[in-house]
Amino acid sequence: MSSNETHLIPAEVNGGPTVVRTGGEPAMSVWAAPPAETHAVGIAPYLHAFRRHWFLCTALGLMAAAIAGVATWFGYGYRYEAAAFLRVSMRQEQILPNTRAYVDLINEYEVFKNTQQQLVRSRFVLNNALKNPEVKSLQLEKRERDPVGWLAEELIVRYPGRAEIMEVAMRSRNGKEASILVQAVVDAYLQDIVNVESRQRRERLNDLDRVFNEKEGEVRQVRTALKALAEDLGTSDRETITLKQQIAMQQYAEYQRQLMQAQFELRRTKGELDAQVALLEAVNDQDISDYEIDSLARNDPVARDLQTELAWRRMDMAYIDSHTAENQKARYASKYKTDFESLRSQLAEVYDSIREGLKAMRRSEINKEIQKLEAQFAGLVEFEKRLANEVDVKRQEAERLSTSSIDLEMMRNQITQLENTLKQVHEERERLRVEQRAAPRVTPLQGAEEPKDEYMPSIRYLLVTLASLAAFCLPVGLVIWGDSRGRKINSVEEVAQQLAGRAPLMGALPIVPGRVLRRLGGPAAKQSAWAERLTAAVDSVAARVMRVAASDNVRVVLTTSAVGGEGSTTTATQLAASLARNGRRTVLIDGNFRRPVLHRLFGVEDAPGVCEWLRGEASLGEIARPTEADGLTVISAGRLDRQSLAALAKGSIGELFAQLRNDFEMIVIDGAAVLPVADTRLISQHVDMVILAVFRDVSQSPKVQSACEILDAFGARRLETVVMAPAGDR
Repeated sequence: MSSNETHLIPAEVNGGPTVVRTGGEPAMSVWAAPPAETHAVGIAPYLHAFRRHWFLCTALGLMAAAIAGVATWFGYGYRYEAAAFLRVSMRQEQILPNTRAYVDLINEYEVFKNTQQQLVRSRFVLNNALKNPEVKSLQLEKRERDPVGWLAEELIVRYPGRAEIMEVAMRSRNGKEASILVQAVVDAYLQDIVNVESRQRRERLNDLDRVFNEKEGEVRQVRTALKALAEDLGTSDRETITLKQQIAMQQYAEYQRQLMQAQFELRRTKGELDAQVALLEAVNDQDISDYEIDSLARNDPVARDLQTELAWRRMDMAYIDSHTAENQKARYASKYKTDFESLRSQLAEVYDSIREGLKAMRRSEINKEIQKLEAQFAGLVEFEKRLANEVDVKRQEAERLSTSSIDLEMMRNQITQLENTLKQVHEERERLRVEQRAAPRVTPLQGAEEPKDEYMPSIRYLLVTLASLAAFCLPVGLVIWGDSRGRKINSVEEVAQQLAGRAPLMGALPIVPGRVLRRLGGPAAKQSAWAERLTAAVDSVAARVMRVAASDNVRVVLTTSAVGGEGSTTTATQLAASLARNGRRTVLIDGNFRRPVLHRLFGVEDAPGVCEWLRGEASLGEIARPTEADGLTVISAGRLDRQSLAALAKGSIGELFAQLRNDFEMIVIDGAAVLPVADTRLISQHVDMVILAVFRDVSQSPKVQSACEILDAFGARRLETVVMAPAGDR
C-alpha cells in the first residue's frame, strides 16, 4: 500500500490540490476545479454523515448538553430553602501519610458519610434540637402532633456533588422558621455527636500510651542484651560479624595449611639431617680419585717442586741410559735412582697429606651442614608448636563467632517483632494525637440563613431539559452539515449510479481492518475468514479483467485513484496476485514514482527500477525481480529525477510496456493519484485499461468525477472502477 493507505485506512480524505515536489522539481500540474453540480436531495447524505461521525457527534452533543444542563441547573437559584453546610472530611488530618489503599478509604468514607447523615436525622439529635429556646418560641407542638417525626420528614440531609460537604436543609413557606430549625439541628448534632467522639478518642489514646510504654520496655531489655553480646563480639553489624566469621574460618584454614606445611618441612629437614650424618660416617671409606689429588697438587708448592725435581731426575736417568756406556751405567744410575726414589717417596707423602686434608675438608663441610640442619630442625619444631596453638585458638574463635551470630540473629528477630508491634501502636497513637490536635473531622462551614428567594424546582428542571436538548443538537447538526458538504461516496450503488456512463463498476473489495490485515495469513479462524473474503472479491475482479483481456486484448492495466489513500495500491497488489494465482504470468510495476512502496511490500531493492530504465541505466532483466508468488514479478519505481520525468513525458514508458508484452501475459501498474500530479495521466495514454479505486466514506464525488474527466482527456482507452467498502455494503 502507499504511504497514505496504511492498513486500508486513508490518511488524507479532504483538502485541496496536493503539490508534490521531488528533488526541487515543481509539481507537474494540478487539477482544475470541477464544474458545479447539483447536490443530492434528501436525508440520505445526512444519515451517512451521521454514520461516519456518530461517535464524535454523540460525544460533542453529550458534552455540550452536560455543560448547558449544569450551567442552567446552578444558574437557577433556590427559593425558600434554608440550608447549613458542614465539612465532612474524607480522612482525619495526619502528620504521617496514610498507607491504606485508596479504595478502602473511599469505602470507609462512604460508610462514614452515611452514618453522619443518619445521625443528623436521629431522634436523639432532633429531640435536643427541639429544646433550643428559639425553636420553642415557634410552638411546633401546637401545630404538629409529633414534632420530632415531622422534623425528620421535612429535614433534608445530602452531599451535593459527592463532595466533602454535607448540606442540612429544610424547605418551608416561612424562610425564617426554616433557618431557625436547621441551625438548631446542626448545633445539636455538633454538641451531642461530634464532641462525644472527641472524648472517646482521648480515652483510646490513653490506652494506647499504656500499651506503648509496656512494649517499649520489652524492646529496651532485649536491646541491652543485644548490646552486651555485640560488645563481646566487637560489632553488631550482621555483615561485619559474617565477615569476621569468614575471616576467622579463613585464618583457621590458613593456619592449618601452614601447620601441615611446617610438618612437611620438619620431616624433610629430619631426612636431610639423617642423610648428612650417614654421609659423615662414610667419609673415611670414600675413595678419592687421582684426578682430585692431582688438581689439588698443582696448587701445592711443595708437591709442585717435588714433581719438577722428579721430572729432572727422570730426564737425567734417561740421558745416562742413552749416553753412558754399559759398563758405566750402573755406577752413575744408582745415584740418580736413589734420588729419584727419595723424591717419589716424598711426593707420595705429600699426596697422602693432600688426601687426608681433602677428607678433613669434606668432614668439616658435612659437619657445618649438619649443624645448619639441626638448627633448622629445632626452629621447625618450635614453629610447629606455635602453629598448633594458633590452630586451636582460631578454631575456638570460629566456633564462638558461629554460636554468637545465631544468638545475635535470634535477638534481632525478637526486636523486629516487638518493633513491628510497637510501630503499629505508635502509628495508631500518633493518628489519634493528630485527631486531638487537629480540627474535628466534621466542622461547620456556614450557618443557616433566612432564604430570600422562593424555591421552585419544576421550572429549573424544565429549563435544564430544554437547554441540554438544544446544546446536544447544535454540535451534531454542525458536524453533519460540515461532512455533507464534502460529498463523500456513501455506498457502492452511488458509485455505480454516478459513474455508470463514464467508468462502469467492476467490483467491490472488502475493507480489511488494520489489526486483521497485519496477520492476514495467520492460522486463526478470523484471519482465515477475512482472507477468504478478500480473495473471493479480488478473484471476482480478476475474472472480469481476464474476460475483458480475452475479448478486447487488454493486457496492460493501470490502477489509480483521485487522491492518495483511496486503495489504489491495495487494488493493484491484490489484482496482480490473483492473476498470478490463475496461471497468468503477471508483472506488477510501481508507477508511483514520488512515493514508491511496492519494494517494501515485496522485500526487494528500490533500485534499479522504472526510473533507471527510462534513463537508460538498466535493462529490463535488471529491473524485473521475481517474488515468492509463482508467476508474479515486481518492478520497483527506482529513483526519480529530472531526466526520468522528461523521458516519461516523451512517452518512453510505452516502449517498456511493449517489451513486457513479449514476456508476460498481464501487466499491472500501481499508479499515483490522478489529481495531485501528472505522472499517472502520462502513463494512462499507454495502457489498455484504467481501474479507478474509490474508497467508501473517504473518496469525494467531485474529485472522483474530476479524475474521470482528466483520464478521458488524456485518452484512457477503458475506464472502470473498483470500490473499497465494508463486506455488507454490496
